[in-house]
Amino acid sequence: ASDLGYLRVIRMLRLLRLVKLFKVMKMSRNLWLLVQGFIESFSTLCWVSFLILFVIYAYSCLFRILVDCGKDFSGWNDCSMLFGSMPKAMFTLFQMLTLESWSMLIARPLIEVNPALFVAVISFILLTTFGLLNIIVGVVVENTLSVAKQNMDLQTKCAERQLFKELELLRTVFEEADVDGSGTMDKKEFCEICNTISVRRALHRMGVPLDQAETLFDIIDSNKM
Repeated sequence: ASDLGYLRVIRMLRLLRLVKLFKVMKMSRNLWLLVQGFIESFSTLCWVSFLILFVIYAYSCLFRILVDCGKDFSGWNDCSMLFGSMPKAMFTLFQMLTLESWSMLIARPLIEVNPALFVAVISFILLTTFGLLNIIVGVVVENTLSVAKQNMDLQTKCAERQLFKELELLRTVFEEADVDGSGTMDKKEFCEICNTISVRRALHRMGVPLDQAETLFDIIDSNKM
């Protein structure tokens, strides 16, 4: 029983570490945007991956027909290893898709025996490596930019709401500072209210200079005139 409790504690600690990792990712804005962009692109990536698998299967069938390891390619020692069966052919084409030793190991031995296979090899690389894989990159980039734009719009709305709250706070405070009820504020009242902590914090968040309250009052009063 003690061992079971010990294991549960270890699992809880691992979950806490995972939660901490997500908090760190949220703190890193750029990393979080990339993660969100990838999540938004997940469904599209699944369909593109399915399309890549279909293309690999179709070309594997073609190469299985054109590459006969028992006749024309009997002198090629690696033929059976690369195209001896359907799974081997699909894995070989996946290797070609990644451009891993595709020229010397696969393409050149094929073209030396049957030059017409040059068309099949090049068309496969153009379709997959330079086509479908670039679609994946484009989808991820587009969704990442979309998420970034949404995030900026959200931050702008939050800033506007915060500014509205600050203005409402200042309006309330200035109305309370109008002790004589005249509906206006003289320089003395303005300087006194600007020395309060709440007003100074609000003006500081709004980017209003607070060093010289009298000069600020003169600027506001002259603009009103």
